[in-house]
Amino acid sequence: MQKRSIIQTYLSIPVSKTDKLSGWILYPLSDGLAQLILGDISYLRILFVALLGRYVYAIEIPKWFGFLSVWHRTTMPTGLLRGFWVKTGEHYYFNWLSKTIGATLWFNPLWIARHMLVLELANIVSGKTNFFTFLPQALHLGTVSFIGQFPVAIIVNYIIICRLPDRSRFIWSSVFSGILAIYYAVGKVYF
Repeated sequence: MQKRSIIQTYLSIPVSKTDKLSGWILYPLSDGLAQLILGDISYLRILFVALLGRYVYAIEIPKWFGFLSVWHRTTMPTGLLRGFWVKTGEHYYFNWLSKTIGATLWFNPLWIARHMLVLELANIVSGKTNFFTFLPQALHLGTVSFIGQFPVAIIVNYIIICRLPDRSRFIWSSVFSGILAIYYAVGKVYF
């Protein structure tokens, strides 16, 4: 059997219709709630978040979670990396620790900054925000938000990636992301 590359493995992971629908509904719903809490509703922003949830998050997140579950090696890594693998049959797979770290680090400061840039895109399109002014602010907010949510995120991502069945991981990740979207929206005002 021919060995598949990391990219081939990642691209071969299917995305379900449920995941696509969840991304289309849950992300804009939670962002709309965050906007409602802040008292500033933008329908253009809700549309941008719906498109992002459906066409980006609903694809990349299930594929990443799937990748963490299926990627394997035929030989045991050496040194410190040994502690991140478990042998199942003839192959070595990521263990619970590496899956949890991988899931948590996926939502890193750059991922959060990208999300915040999409949130601001509605303001950029309408001329209320300057992209070059907001970019450094988004990177700062992404870093502060990531550090602030890390202790909770590591526990929640462990539960999502190691305890839930594949078919429900994205939905629960979307719910958690929705809670964090509210946190990010409030963080944007108070941090």
